[in-house]
Amino acid sequence: MPTDGDGTSSLPTMPVVDLNSLIVRETKDSELERLHGVCKEWGMFQLVNHGVSISLVEKLKSEVKNFYKIPLEERMSYKIRPAEFEGYG
Repeated sequence: MPTDGDGTSSLPTMPVVDLNSLIVRETKDSELERLHGVCKEWGMFQLVNHGVSISLVEKLKSEVKNFYKIPLEERMSYKIRPAEFEGYG
């Protein structure tokens, strides 16, 4: 793990993608190119300016935490099945 000069660890910062920049004509092409690179290099990113309310985001985070508290055997009953797109995996 990389460290700063004072011995504390420094982790890379997750990339942030601005949805508004993907919609605005003047920045769309460059932001799409950046998004492509982020997806290839990182495989994930934080999306901002998406219009989803903070309360809904917090509810989702709570539900995800609760899901991971259930036993693995039960979680696996929700796993993605072949030829399906929804599920846990």
